[in-house]
Parts: sequence; C-alpha cells; structure tokens
Amino acid sequence: MYNLIVTALEGAWDEPQFSISLGRFLEHTDEAVKARFQALDDATIASLIQLPTVFAYERGREGQARVGWITARRVRQGEIRLSFAFDEAVAPFTTADIDAHAWEFDINAYETYHTHWAV
Repeated sequence: MYNLIVTALEGAWDEPQFSISLGRFLEHTDEAVKARFQALDDATIASLIQLPTVFAYERGREGQARVGWITARRVRQGEIRLSFAFDEAVAPFTTADIDAHAWEFDINAYETYHTHWAV
C-alpha cells in the first residue's frame, strides 16, 4: 500500500509544502481502503505517514515524479497541507513511466490525468 498524490501545479514538488483540497482526498481509492482512512484523524494520519508516497504530476505536465514520505500534515478550511521529503535512493521518473506500469501501480487509465490523493 502507498499514497499517490498527483497535481497539475507545475513545480509543486520543488516547494517545501503542498496543499490539496480535502474533496480530492481518497479519490481513485478502493472502497475498503477509503473506509479505513476517511476519518483523517490523528490515528489515520499516523498510518498514512508510514506509507511510502509517490508524488507525481498530471499527465502532460512538466516535472519528475518522486518517491518519498509525508512528514507532516495540517487540515484547515477544506484543505490538507503536507510537508514531505523524497527518498534520494529512488531515482525520479515520469508520469509516462507510471502510466506504462499502471498494473503494477494498481491505478486506472485516467488516474494521472486528475489532481488527487489516492491510497
């Protein structure tokens, strides 16, 4: 299990923090997994932070996808703000690489075309 955070905001992963609409949390996520994480309380966040995260750009956007970890979060006024760190042992890759391995990533054909946070 892992987090997948996709954004259309070019350069987002060059910044120290990222914000996403609360309504985009758990989109493209299996219903059983949604039920486990939808509360977004401290226990849920503690579980999510332990999962590796793929930080990607929407298809057609410039920028490299990275693997890393969510290091902190804050929920406020309909948004989730994340701090994160990349795993330097994992080389950057493209959204096309993700799409080419959609089966292995367990994503659907349209998932990289939409800003969201899936688990």
